[in-house]
Amino acid sequence: MRPASFVRGDVRVWCARLSEDDQTVERAYLKLSAAERQRAAQFWVPSARAAFVVSRGVLRALLAGLCGIPPEDVEFGYGPNGKPFLIGGARALHFNVSHSGDVAAYGVSVDGELGVDVEMHRPMPDMEPIARRFFSATEYEDLLRIPETERAAAFFDCWVRKEAYIKALGGGLSIPLDSFWVSLAPGQPAALLGVTDRSEEPREWLLEAFRPAPEYSGAVALRACGCSLRVHEIRPAIEMLCEPIRI
Repeated sequence: MRPASFVRGDVRVWCARLSEDDQTVERAYLKLSAAERQRAAQFWVPSARAAFVVSRGVLRALLAGLCGIPPEDVEFGYGPNGKPFLIGGARALHFNVSHSGDVAAYGVSVDGELGVDVEMHRPMPDMEPIARRFFSATEYEDLLRIPETERAAAFFDCWVRKEAYIKALGGGLSIPLDSFWVSLAPGQPAALLGVTDRSEEPREWLLEAFRPAPEYSGAVALRACGCSLRVHEIRPAIEMLCEPIRI
């Protein structure tokens, strides 16, 4: 059973620092299903293979701890756009995963489908044309008003908020990134500000920002009101594999 303190209205994010060391990868690999092991074998780049194995192993350990079942009994189904969900007795538990660089974030809720996204800050020489192409006109204009020294962080803050919203909807690439707009100015709370042709939509959503680690942006989106977000302190993946849940 899920811990009693994980209740309706709770949105939790657990963060893991991924590692390629043999002990971590081997421990994570033991938690994978046969299909996941086959998928891991298809990665040609060792670092990408290790990231998949460790992030998936941590996911299984976390969900197993929340559901009170062995990691190997966690079963996934997949939506039309590839978004995973739990099947079987744990169906009421909703989750989403993202990883970038060496950080993975796992969002969990019992209040409905959610999306989580993290991005490592990195040099973006083509930031402005990317924003012009994919951001809404409002977001693009807001971005250009931000001082250059803060613009890159604002870009990634905007990107993860948009990705989290799309992932919560489960629509993937079928949802145009410029069909809605979010806050991005430094110091401004994360918020869904508008959706084309759906003026009531922003009031139905929780959109929260978090910093999983220095030089990373993170966001969680959930179609629910009155929920509160708690982000757990980032921990090494090996710890998450051994003791995934700390309420």
